[in-house]
Amino acid sequence: SCLVRECKEELDIDIFVKDVFAKTIYQYPDSKIAFTFFNAEFINGEIELNVHKNYKWVLPRELANYRFCPADIEILYKLTGGV
Repeated sequence: SCLVRECKEELDIDIFVKDVFAKTIYQYPDSKIAFTFFNAEFINGEIELNVHKNYKWVLPRELANYRFCPADIEILYKLTGGV
């Protein structure tokens, strides 16, 4: 329900959360952060950026063209099939 609410508040879209895609943990020097990634289905709406400055839909193979935080590397590996 939190993910549904956040997508509505931040992007003005409705989604249906299907299941967990992956869980990762990243150890920063002074803290540890646990992430949970979900598979979700777009239901309705047109993206309106209420919080973010921009967005872009890309194919998994295109992710290598962008810079990400070190904490994102493990999920990027899963999204690209280890490429």
